[in-house]
Amino acid sequence: MNETWAQVTVRVFTLRPCDEITQLLGIAPTNCVAEMSHGRESGRVLWTWDTPLPSIAPLESHLTHMVQVFTSRKDVLRELAKEGPVDLFVGFGADSGQAGVSLTPELLGDLASIPWTVHLDLYPPPPSVSPRIVSGPAATEE
Repeated sequence: MNETWAQVTVRVFTLRPCDEITQLLGIAPTNCVAEMSHGRESGRVLWTWDTPLPSIAPLESHLTHMVQVFTSRKDVLRELAKEGPVDLFVGFGADSGQAGVSLTPELLGDLASIPWTVHLDLYPPPPSVSPRIVSGPAATEE
C-alpha cells in the first residue's frame, strides 16, 4: 500500500513581536521564534501555524482546513504581507515516491483568495523504503 503524508503550515515572516501577530490573527501559533543571523537575533520573527490534522490525512483535507481557518483572517494576512513574506508551506510525500493529488477548482479558488504564496515541497520516500521501478515483460520474470 502506498501511504502518503502531508504537513501544511502558514508562515508569517515579520518584524513584529510574536504576541502582536497572535493578537492580530486571533489564533495561537504552533511556533513563533526570532530568526537568527550569524548567531544573533536578526530582529525578524517567524510565526507559524500547522494544521492539527494527522499527517496521514489527505492533502485536500489539510488545505481545506487552512482555508476554513484563514479566510476570515485574509485582511490581516494582507497587511502582514506588506511587511514581509506570508506563505502556505505544503509538504507532501509518499512511501513509494510516487503519488498524486487532485484539487477542485473551488479549493484552488479559495486558496488563491488568501494573500499567501503557496510553496509545494515534495519529499522522496524515506530511506527505509526502496521502491522498485520495473516495466515491461521482465517485471514478471524472477
